[in-house]
Amino acid sequence: MKLKSNEAGVCPFCGGTNLDYGTVELVGEMCYYPYKCLECGHEGEEWYEMSFSGHNIIDENNESIEVTDDMLESNE
Repeated sequence: MKLKSNEAGVCPFCGGTNLDYGTVELVGEMCYYPYKCLECGHEGEEWYEMSFSGHNIIDENNESIEVTDDMLESNE
């Protein structure tokens, strides 16, 4: 089987970018979006890896703040 693409947002069969996405599905530390290409009609799944990138905390003013290294207590 020869395909035209293996890029996010691009149909592997026709190379079109008119994909109709379904609801994200979580599988372990990965997720995928089922889709149907509205140009050629093929269906598939776009897979993504997930990794931890940090915390955001809510402060006393109900604002979201990204936790940075300078906010961490020292072990000294």
